[in-house]
Amino acid sequence: MKHWNIKWRVLILALLPAAIIAVLLAVHFTESRIRDIEMGLRERGQAIARQLAPACEYGLFVRNREILQALSDSVAKEADVVLVAISDAGGDVLAMSGDASRGKPDGTPPQVAGVGTVVTDYPESLLFSAPIYQSETRVDDFPEQSGAKLEPSRPKRISIIGWVKVTLSKASTLDRRDELLRNSLLISLLVLMGAALLALRMSLGITGPVEKLVGAVESIGRGDLDVKVHVDAGGEIQTLAQGINSMAASLKAAQGNLQEKIDLATEQLSYQASHDTLTGLINRREFEARLEHSLSSAREHGATHALCFLDLDQFKVVNDTCGHEAGDQLLRHLAYHLKNKIRDRDTLARLGGDEFALLLENCSLENAQEVARGLLDSIHSFRFSWQATPFVIGGSIGLVSITRRSESAASVLSNADAACYTAKDLGRNRVYVFQAPEDGGEVRPAGTSWVARINQALEEHRFRLYYQPIVPLSNDRPERPRYYEALLRMVQDNGDVVLPMAFIPAAERYNLMQGIDRWVVENVFADYRRLMDAGYAM
Repeated sequence: MKHWNIKWRVLILALLPAAIIAVLLAVHFTESRIRDIEMGLRERGQAIARQLAPACEYGLFVRNREILQALSDSVAKEADVVLVAISDAGGDVLAMSGDASRGKPDGTPPQVAGVGTVVTDYPESLLFSAPIYQSETRVDDFPEQSGAKLEPSRPKRISIIGWVKVTLSKASTLDRRDELLRNSLLISLLVLMGAALLALRMSLGITGPVEKLVGAVESIGRGDLDVKVHVDAGGEIQTLAQGINSMAASLKAAQGNLQEKIDLATEQLSYQASHDTLTGLINRREFEARLEHSLSSAREHGATHALCFLDLDQFKVVNDTCGHEAGDQLLRHLAYHLKNKIRDRDTLARLGGDEFALLLENCSLENAQEVARGLLDSIHSFRFSWQATPFVIGGSIGLVSITRRSESAASVLSNADAACYTAKDLGRNRVYVFQAPEDGGEVRPAGTSWVARINQALEEHRFRLYYQPIVPLSNDRPERPRYYEALLRMVQDNGDVVLPMAFIPAAERYNLMQGIDRWVVENVFADYRRLMDAGYAM
């Protein structure tokens, strides 16, 4: 029963007591009615026998069979009477009416004084035996009071002179009993049906709203928050319905707010995945995806695009002088400044550090050079101050044309990077256009070529330190210099001396400054030790 739903539980609880009461009442009244029917048959048989016995006294006394037969025939006409027999005291049957095969006229009840009607019960009939008494009646010839009405005295029974036997069939009684049972069963079924309908009505009245509430809860569980419960009930059911409606409305509002937050978070994540967090420009990943799209359009449709690789000059001075916070502020302001100088369809991205890239779609190489020079002029005119300290920065741009012959996004970026460092080698603050070898142009050493040259110089100890004395300008009495500035140079394979401005940017870009700094510190202290040993240093 624990697995039944509430409808069946309420139905069973409402129907079971009614069914038990109906069955008990039906059994009780049926048994009572059957007893009444049987008792009525028994009483009627006794009454017939008691009335027939005195009527047969005279005919039996005079042994007039015709009188006795007439009496027997009249009684045999009564309902349920199947056999009537009148016999004398010796048991001889003097008159008999009815079907002898259905009765039992033989046999004589015991000759006991004062015996009344004897009832013998058989499966299909009842035999009533009543004695016939010979009575004596006295009449007073001289009444005590004159004018008094002569009344016979009560007869006095003398002896039993015969017997009256009346057999009544139980057939009609059994039929009535069966009919009563059928009617009782039918009435019980009708009562049960009525009780079942009433219980069903009650069950629906109780469980209908509950089922609506259950359905609403299931709908909410499936995510349908537009559910609205309408129940025609009061009390706790109505309170539950109002609670579920309020809960659905609250959940829908919460879901809406959550969805807005999810959409906003998704939008922010999508933005952060494709934009630089510091400047708000396109980041390297998104820029490479757009570059791939430009390469596809160049190969498929023959379009011509251009890529500018921009590296700031003197940016490290800002970081070293005022800290990274100032450098970040400079990058934000410069990014906003540069974005206003380009077309809406062009893509400006920050690739990392102080490196920027500009993708010019559907732009010839000549137009791209004009745009690049305009960017350099804009950077040169850009002014930045931090805590009242002004800074002027510059930039170098490497320019690459994107055509049908361009290989890949990585190669295009690498060529633009090499062109940018060539621009730095040529004196900075200029634009250098990358020329492929097959076009007859000369590819100047780029930043990547300096990596091998710097590492080789470190291994072969081809760095040199030059010491420049630091002396006061207003010294009237010349003294031996006490302070020196160490200057670094690199000697190439052919013996040429390379200034720091040629290889330091590449060393900073490719994380080679740590090795150079270690070499400088070790050799400065070594030289200082030699000076101390020679007596030139304190």
